[in-house]
Amino acid sequence: MYLKWSENEIMNAKICKKRQKNKINNTKKPIIMEKEICIDDNPFPSLMMKENIQKQASTDVLDFKTGTYRLKKKSEIYDAINGNVLFVWEDKSSFTTTQVTQDWIKVTGYFVDKKWTKAEKNLWVKKVNATLR
Repeated sequence: MYLKWSENEIMNAKICKKRQKNKINNTKKPIIMEKEICIDDNPFPSLMMKENIQKQASTDVLDFKTGTYRLKKKSEIYDAINGNVLFVWEDKSSFTTTQVTQDWIKVTGYFVDKKWTKAEKNLWVKKVNATLR
């Protein structure tokens, strides 16, 4: 009886086979070409991230693509992520960005009378208040 293997299972078998060839005194059981492939001795996939690191991940920059956004409603503009309010912009105000986090968008430029102006200060807006144009 032949078993159909997925691509991931085939790649895992090849990786395990190479690992076993590279080990000199292998005490683990050899590869069996059925559904049981090999023993993975890598401890990292089972580790969990600490809670404070997970919270920090929401402020890590995720994207460096340039984009133009428009505010959905009247919104506060902050000097930093979770910082102080500098301005309040009207709804439908347009701005550009090069950095986006999970919850925030950095304003790198904005439009005044249809003319783009570079932002001189660090300006941040909450992502829920803006939409990509």
